[in-house]
Amino acid sequence: MKTILDKDPFTGLTEWFNYDPVADEVTVYSEQKEADLKRFLDHTERVRNDPEISRQGIKNSFWKYATLPPIVQVELRNKGIDIFNPGHTKALLREINAAYPHTKLTTKIHR
Repeated sequence: MKTILDKDPFTGLTEWFNYDPVADEVTVYSEQKEADLKRFLDHTERVRNDPEISRQGIKNSFWKYATLPPIVQVELRNKGIDIFNPGHTKALLREINAAYPHTKLTTKIHR
């Protein structure tokens, strides 16, 4: 039996609960609609392709490197990377560069 646990109307992220009585298994998972992700990724691409935004950010000592949609935040958490833990910054940057480059707001690489 599949049931919605939570749905964020702003991001489109939906948390699901599913119980399979035949296998007696419970699954909790997240999904985000493709249309919501497309809008998000179109925005990151526009920003990434405008070098002035990165240059101004670096000049003003603030460089926004990436914007992570909620579904990516969940995937990172499942990989053991806490995006809010400063101790995970290197692992986070490595994972963004390797697996989520489309979330980057710059063409530059931060290591």
